[in-house]
Amino acid sequence: MSLSDTQWEFLQDIAKLIDFAETNDLKLTAGEMFRTDYQHRENLRQGLSKVLRSRHQDRLAFDLNLFVNGKPQWSYCDEWELLGEYWESLHEDNVWGGRWQEIKDFYHFERRR
Repeated sequence: MSLSDTQWEFLQDIAKLIDFAETNDLKLTAGEMFRTDYQHRENLRQGLSKVLRSRHQDRLAFDLNLFVNGKPQWSYCDEWELLGEYWESLHEDNVWGGRWQEIKDFYHFERRR
């Protein structure tokens, strides 16, 4: 499968995730989707990332902002878990950052290739 095909499927799953959130009375706004090579090098330099290449650089990761009762959720909550489980159910290569051991990245949704 080509990169553009994978990106297309990933974006379709993001749309499903947004619809799922709305169905569950959760409000999402867009965070970071694309990251340039320069931005990623800067993140590495500043210790904000530990991976040599981010899925954001391939347009296969999307950070979302979650609001519950009008308040942003920057740490774990049941609503993040609900979204993460749904995300992973959409495709075997979908990964939710809330499952990571070292850094819990609750707002991060990506597609592995």
